[in-house]
Amino acid sequence: SGRLFPFTRPLLRAFRGAGYVPWLVSASPRWIVEAAARQLGVAHVIAVDCELEAGVLTPRIQRPVPAGEGKVGQLKQRGLAPVFAAGNGELDLPMLELATARMVVAPWDDPGNSLVKAAVRRGWPIQRG
Repeated sequence: SGRLFPFTRPLLRAFRGAGYVPWLVSASPRWIVEAAARQLGVAHVIAVDCELEAGVLTPRIQRPVPAGEGKVGQLKQRGLAPVFAAGNGELDLPMLELATARMVVAPWDDPGNSLVKAAVRRGWPIQRG
């Protein structure tokens, strides 16, 4: 459970109980995000994919990258509009703006990052990670 925040599992449980289908959307490599998704019982993932050549990973990533506006684009491409989104960095801001409800996770090592400042300006809830 390495970097999973303690509130993650109860939050997912509550959303599932209310009938929502969770997705993990991340600008991290797919294999990392899928490992976290398996631990959390989340079936749907949007993450960074590397290009393949002859079945071998290359250092090139597939576009669009799910970061910033790319997260919004990938969600819309799948016909998704988040009811709730959580994020911890400035590249999550467009996805949080798209969501009906949102929460910013303030990292302990950088509690004043630009996303936290944007959340304060907008009156969004902030959870310390």
